[in-house]
Amino acid sequence: GGLIIGFGLGIFFGLLSINKNWFLRWPATAYNEIFRGTPILVQVLFIFYGLPDLIGAPIEPLTAGIAAIALNSGAYVSEVVRGGVQSIDKGQTEAGLSLGLSRNQT
Repeated sequence: GGLIIGFGLGIFFGLLSINKNWFLRWPATAYNEIFRGTPILVQVLFIFYGLPDLIGAPIEPLTAGIAAIALNSGAYVSEVVRGGVQSIDKGQTEAGLSLGLSRNQT
């Protein structure tokens, strides 16, 4: 379950990270730096022990594990999506535009 959620998060943040608008790009960069820069065990422990103190409600161990896997894998998928989109040659985009595709379709 966590990997499926992480895949969705990764696509979302990966597309945000290539946006030209700094205000939209910043959260994706922060997300990637935090969740790729800390060990997953630290994330699990923080979600299970630290987050309940912040929100004032207990978190089940399975929920904490799924959340940690989702957030961690989402950060790595985000980098894969960002790199994949940025690796598309400008000529490919121009070829799509010359065929009548819109900017969003290319």
